[in-house]
Amino acid sequence: MGKILYLFIIVLTTLPSGLMAQSPLCASSPTTFGYEYVSSVSINGVSRAGATGFSGPGYFDYTGSSITSLVAGNTYPMSVTVKTNNSYKE
Repeated sequence: MGKILYLFIIVLTTLPSGLMAQSPLCASSPTTFGYEYVSSVSINGVSRAGATGFSGPGYFDYTGSSITSLVAGNTYPMSVTVKTNNSYKE
């Protein structure tokens, strides 16, 4: 569960809301894992996905791409798809 939360936070902080980050992000690198990964994230109908599988890195860097403009204070639909390497559920 902790890995999912960590990956979710990484994805949210790397998706720009029309503007690029004001300060550079720390470099990241994959860690060993084999049980779960974030396969896609969708915010306000814009989806970002990748097929990393269980071999890593398990996260995506979309800092160079833009998504639809979001307005502070408004609510937007969001979904995260997580893949697991077994039949258990989060």
